Amino acid sequence: MSGPKGQGGLYVGYLPLPRAHRAFLAIALPAIMLAFIGGAAFIAGAQRDPGDAVWETGEERTWTGVLVAYPHPTLYVDGTAHLLAEMGKSGPHARGIPEHPVQARIRGYPLAREGRLIIELAPDEGAISVVSNVPPNTPTRASLGPATIRGEIIDGKCFLGAMKPGDGKAHKACAILCIEGGLPPMVAVRDDPADPTPAEVLLLLVDGSTDLPREVLDLVAQPVVITGERTRIGTLGIIDAHAADIRPAP
Repeated sequence: MSGPKGQGGLYVGYLPLPRAHRAFLAIALPAIMLAFIGGAAFIAGAQRDPGDAVWETGEERTWTGVLVAYPHPTLYVDGTAHLLAEMGKSGPHARGIPEHPVQARIRGYPLAREGRLIIELAPDEGAISVVSNVPPNTPTRASLGPATIRGEIIDGKCFLGAMKPGDGKAHKACAILCIEGGLPPMVAVRDDPADPTPAEVLLLLVDGSTDLPREVLDLVAQPVVITGERTRIGTLGIIDAHAADIRPAP
């Protein structure tokens, strides 16, 4: 059907598409699709690498080692530290873990990233069973001296596999809830906030405790500089600082 003089063909739903419209759509539709695909690829490529964290929830596993309650409940298997966590956003402190080291058998699910492991405990009461009150090869805490580090305060469970990404500003609210719930606060040590592979991941203590005060929680998920005392228990690195010595990175 022809429109008014000089206006070309009109589109009528029950009639064939005018030739001029068909020619336009033959070019415009592929161009629009290519633009969408290209834009999606650009956005995906610009995203920060979340790292190689893995959360194995398909099959329960068992570990045997030395269980210690302080500074955070941890199972040491031949000196290798396995931090403990509950399902959800809570730590295992309500499990009644003995204050003195014991040999224990732990059942749960591993979250791992770059050789670091955290165990999410099975939900039943028997997830932790004491094998002996006199464990062999109890790990000791060694002082490494004062240090100043740069990095990002994170919660250990999400960073080691529960979330991707488990760090950065998008994860700030979740990280604060997890740390307040008793999950281990940690520091991903790195100069470049975009680097998915930190040089170290350290347990963060403020005045000897994993209970972070509000002024430190407010600094979660952003670059910080921390001056404190470095220690190590087995493979677990620790930085212990005063709240005033944790500040935003310049």
